Amino acid sequence: MSKVTHRNINGLGPDAGPEYIRFETVGAYGEKSFDVLVSNPAKDYDGPPSYLEYNGVWDGVGLLYMEAGTKMNLKFSIVEHGTETLLELPKFYMTYLDIDTGSPACRDGGAGQSEKQCTAKGIPITGDQRRGAEILTIKGGSGYFVGPDSELMESSDEESAPGTKVFTATIFGDGSDNPWYVATGTPLSTIQMNRVVTVTYEGVSEFELGYESVAFPGLTGREMLFTGKTDPDACDVTRGFAAAPTDPP
Repeated sequence: MSKVTHRNINGLGPDAGPEYIRFETVGAYGEKSFDVLVSNPAKDYDGPPSYLEYNGVWDGVGLLYMEAGTKMNLKFSIVEHGTETLLELPKFYMTYLDIDTGSPACRDGGAGQSEKQCTAKGIPITGDQRRGAEILTIKGGSGYFVGPDSELMESSDEESAPGTKVFTATIFGDGSDNPWYVATGTPLSTIQMNRVVTVTYEGVSEFELGYESVAFPGLTGREMLFTGKTDPDACDVTRGFAAAPTDPP
């Protein structure tokens, strides 16, 4: 079973030493098992201090907490187990999950709702659910897949940032629709499928990405969720990082 053995992204702890998170024994290639290191060379990561100890894995899903209204640029490095020696893989997939917004279109008894939920319940729409968006920027990758009716707005700027693709959330979501159990075989729901991006990487040992949580009143912290191998045609995560679960707060 995989586990997180070191947490110190951007030097914020709670562990001392190298400034990365180590996901241990994520997989094997040939006779070599490998780990994944997630680091922040740009040093722009900022997470809620009381949540840093929970950065890592929840039931097979990689998890990073971040302050609302911040951006982070991350580097993922595939390394031989227990080392910092890079290991190139011929082909693999990464899936980024639960890309949504933090601005409800209305409220039902205090609980935020999307426009679709408001309409179904006959509650007047009083807010703009496009605000407080999470934004994923993919840098590199040989291809990508999204859900059949993706809620994500896609854009790119080949002139100033060649090889990048940007996915911006457009629909409100909360913790009740988080896909915690996808790595143990639970299928993604329709909502979950339409909030993911699966990226194909070929012949690399490292890749980078950006993730942003746009500020919105009342938002304090947000989560970036990611996992490994996927079935991109069905957008169904079937295997990813695995670890003994530690209930996230």
